[in-house]
Amino acid sequence: MSEYLRGHLKRLAIILGYCVSTAFLFGGIGFVAGFFGPLLIAVLVGSEASQGPLWGIFILGPGGVVLGTIVGTVIGFKKTRNRRR
Repeated sequence: MSEYLRGHLKRLAIILGYCVSTAFLFGGIGFVAGFFGPLLIAVLVGSEASQGPLWGIFILGPGGVVLGTIVGTVIGFKKTRNRRR
């Protein structure tokens, strides 16, 4: 395997690491905020809305994963570009 290809594979591995880690981080934060936030508000207000946690499961969790993937990819490209100079 040539040195050129090995360098690019190493760069892609670093970018993938940033992408996956920020996707898990943002997705986890979105899920926790969307799942427990409505539950906490319902307890404080005194309502019995049982559909509040669905925001975390179907909207904020997956949205956080998508946003984290984009942010992680951008960070990974910037970090690996700066290392090569």
